[in-house]
Amino acid sequence: MKLPVKIMLANIGIAIIIGFLLTLGFGQGRLDSFVITLGVVCLLAALLDLFIGIICLVANSKEWGQGLLLSSGALFMLGFVSCSASLGGFH
Repeated sequence: MKLPVKIMLANIGIAIIIGFLLTLGFGQGRLDSFVITLGVVCLLAALLDLFIGIICLVANSKEWGQGLLLSSGALFMLGFVSCSASLGGFH
């Protein structure tokens, strides 16, 4: 597996773990709390990855920049899907 894909998978895994831990700590362990928490964590992580990825590309770290931008896109998608599913009431 190439480095950008490893970076993307690691960032998605970290976001899911943080969302799960925040749900256990503050959301009484309910599934609807987990989905909205996961969505917000993914969106915030995507914004962070986007800015760091652009900085890495400008600083001539091509593989890290590509990995972070790829991760940003995947986290944006996961965040928007999670938030819209929780707010839309899909079962």
